[in-house]
Amino acid sequence: MLQTITTTQFLIRMEDSFVNGVLDLRDLDLRNVDMRKSKVRELFTRLTRMASFSKGQKDLCIDMTNSNISGRDFSNYDLSKVVLSGVTAEHTIFTNSNLTDVQLDGANVQYCDFRKADLSFTKLYNTKIDGANFNFANLENTYGLGFGAGGKKVIERLGVASNITGAKLPTQIEDLRNDIISEINNHLPDGKKINNFDEESDQRNHASASW
Repeated sequence: MLQTITTTQFLIRMEDSFVNGVLDLRDLDLRNVDMRKSKVRELFTRLTRMASFSKGQKDLCIDMTNSNISGRDFSNYDLSKVVLSGVTAEHTIFTNSNLTDVQLDGANVQYCDFRKADLSFTKLYNTKIDGANFNFANLENTYGLGFGAGGKKVIERLGVASNITGAKLPTQIEDLRNDIISEINNHLPDGKKINNFDEESDQRNHASASW
């Protein structure tokens, strides 16, 4: 069972900073933590940058493995290199966030908002992405999209998302964009059908979603 903590308790844990190279935020229920609070954002950003630029025998690491961050707002956050393996993150907002080199393997990111997020070198192996919005996200070097297994696998993998229009896709699967969008539309009601590079339909879908 996950330990539920408040915003104040979260800040205390972060201020304790790295112990043996790891900021341990594993196995926590963080749904009561206000990620929009300026103090939380500033401290998280500072620690993320420390981890990103750490050098030596043991790099610093922010580890949130198996925690529950569902419904939290990480828009415009720098989450680069953060370990998010196995997290539950349904309806979490990552718009305009830096998610480069993040471990999201085995996570549940269903119905997340990744619009304009950078997922370069992010690991999405065995990650549940149903209903996630990747409109104008950078997926060019994202791992776990299924293109190593052929076109059909890619269409099945990304076809469960809610939107990829405008997303920067790996060159290996760019030719499958329209097929992926068609697969997405197969799962959407008529009023929510999307078109390639159609920002209006994306805004309509986002406005009607339950966040």
